[in-house]
Amino acid sequence: MRAEVLDSLDVACERVDYGPLGQVGRLVPRTGGGRFVPVPGQPWALVDRRILPDVLYLVRRYRVRVTEGYAATGHARLGEHPLGLAVDLEPGPGGSWADVSRLARWAEQNRPRFPFRWVGWNGDYNHGDPSHCKPAKGCSPHLHLSWSHTPGRPRHPVRTVSVFEVNDSQ
Repeated sequence: MRAEVLDSLDVACERVDYGPLGQVGRLVPRTGGGRFVPVPGQPWALVDRRILPDVLYLVRRYRVRVTEGYAATGHARLGEHPLGLAVDLEPGPGGSWADVSRLARWAEQNRPRFPFRWVGWNGDYNHGDPSHCKPAKGCSPHLHLSWSHTPGRPRHPVRTVSVFEVNDSQ
């Protein structure tokens, strides 16, 4: 198959079958084996492969898309984006800002639900839905989720990250 240079993915209408929704199970530490991999159907977004099942669960459950995952620059140097342990999310195909808001409430509940280290949403600088984060003022509306982990160096996978076990619901 060949594509023209001008071809691009139209996320408003493109659909990827991510399989069954599944369910989140117990929290577990994942040690070793970290490397940056693309999110299926969203190849611009890389994450540490140990959080990929969690990310795919969130994509399926809340109909979101990842706008940013691993990023060597452009985010807090000592934050989770340079470790591949953070995602910025917005509505995906079939989703809405109400779905993103539901995910934010589930993930935060007054403090981050473990394994999340930080949840950036309404009330947090440069984060939130379009009513709280105005593009005209330089803010890009999105939800930020970071996973808890052991210390690490930017651009390198950390030793251990905490994740949900995600089980298929078949």
